[in-house]
Amino acid sequence: MQISIGQSILIGICGGAGAGIAVFLFKCLLNCLIYLVEENRIYKWLEKNTENADCQYSRKTLSIACYNNLSVDRVIFVASKSKRIFHCYEENDIVWTIYDDRKANSTDKLSEVLYKYS
Repeated sequence: MQISIGQSILIGICGGAGAGIAVFLFKCLLNCLIYLVEENRIYKWLEKNTENADCQYSRKTLSIACYNNLSVDRVIFVASKSKRIFHCYEENDIVWTIYDDRKANSTDKLSEVLYKYS
């Protein structure tokens, strides 16, 4: 059986497209897995280091990044996408907590705005 040039081009296009889709799906799966692992690591660290620690229920981005061996940008990205980690603003810095106190502190206008749009 002989294959013409048009058929071999079609086979090459289908094979290349299949390989491209497989690589794309693998990269998406890998990125999701890395995100979940990092989110879980940050959450567990916050859970361990914010309970009754001198009445501090939040931690700064830099301290989370240092202890979890992540960049500051990565901590901000992962924690801001997480539904279990909440952010607050504190004197020119973003701090993160696992306790949702936005409902309790209704005098803070920023918290009200954040709660309204979350």
